[in-house]
Amino acid sequence: MALWDAAREGLGEEGCTTVTIWVPIRNDRAMRFHELAGFKREMKTAKTTALGTVRVEEIRLKRDVS
Repeated sequence: MALWDAAREGLGEEGCTTVTIWVPIRNDRAMRFHELAGFKREMKTAKTTALGTVRVEEIRLKRDVS
């Protein structure tokens, strides 16, 4: 969690209070990392995004900086 701790410190210094990120639903490793860091899934945000010819299902995760 050193990566998240460093990011959180920098975000706090910038005055950020909340962080949101978009993660591909099928990226288990990224989902697990962010959930262990305290991010929560916002189920109503799930969507499919086109990246060129590939369609990616993603969901927004959110947590407070503090």
